[in-house]
Amino acid sequence: MPKSQAQQLDLQIAELREQIVQRQRIKSLVEAQNLGNADGFSGQMEGLARQIPGEMYLQGFRLESGGSQVSLTGMALKPESVPLYVEQLQGEAAFANSQFGVMAIERQTSQAAVSFRMAPAASFDQAGAQVATPTAPVQGAAPTVVEGEQP
Repeated sequence: MPKSQAQQLDLQIAELREQIVQRQRIKSLVEAQNLGNADGFSGQMEGLARQIPGEMYLQGFRLESGGSQVSLTGMALKPESVPLYVEQLQGEAAFANSQFGVMAIERQTSQAAVSFRMAPAASFDQAGAQVATPTAPVQGAAPTVVEGEQP
């Protein structure tokens, strides 16, 4: 084998060994970390879809801390359907260990529907506006309904 081919093979072997070392590091990190939920989130996603009443829809949801913290945003024709939805979700086995936090419901003057958002209490400022970066989760928080008019 010419020397250039041998050198190329040596370089390829060195690159492959480095890739193996990098993948072993990643594997070690993943195995050492509690990534929050070994079962996945399909049960929670099915529950969100199964329990939603026809007069409301979700605009977004967030499952944090392995699904133990739930944030929801959406619209509803009837304000009373939102806490009912949360109650039904709490009855789902997939949400047995989940906290829903504080709920805010607002009727906008230009719409018949109400908008709602729900997140850990630490995600809201003193005026009730949702802040972009949630902080520590609130354990055992029960949903709270706040109704109001937005200008």
